[in-house]
Amino acid sequence: MRLGKTVRNTLAGVAILPLAPLLASAGSTSTTFGVSTTIAGVCVVSTASSGLSFGTYDPTSASDTVANTTFKVECSTGLAYTIGLSPGGSGTDTARTMSSGSNHLNYGLYANSGLSTNWGASTGTVTGTGTGLTTEQTITVYGKIPKNQYTAPIGAYADSITATVTY
Repeated sequence: MRLGKTVRNTLAGVAILPLAPLLASAGSTSTTFGVSTTIAGVCVVSTASSGLSFGTYDPTSASDTVANTTFKVECSTGLAYTIGLSPGGSGTDTARTMSSGSNHLNYGLYANSGLSTNWGASTGTVTGTGTGLTTEQTITVYGKIPKNQYTAPIGAYADSITATVTY
């Protein structure tokens, strides 16, 4: 039995009819969500020079031997920080010594060019506020070997200092 063309089209239309409301009423819905983060305060410290070198010390010189060096600090914008310098091998930041074997030579580290503010791990620390991690701030360390250290034997003297940035 063959169905006529009109009957076939009618049956096809009836089969699609239940889907028609779904196709005709396509819509949308939405939701809102927050986005957040916290920027961690960080600092980066790097050595910009080859260290603090006094050159050759002459114990008979009429004046102290002075020198300075610099290093760089970069901190997050607005982040407050302090910089302390370790006591080195002497164990005390108010009476630092360089060593050559068992021999010692006194020296000091200072936070100012006038050599009046001893720079220690907690006393005389340098403070600052970060200006961004792409903006280096140059920190200068001033050093002095006092004159008239006549009893120190000849030799190469050295010490090691750690600069600690606390934020």
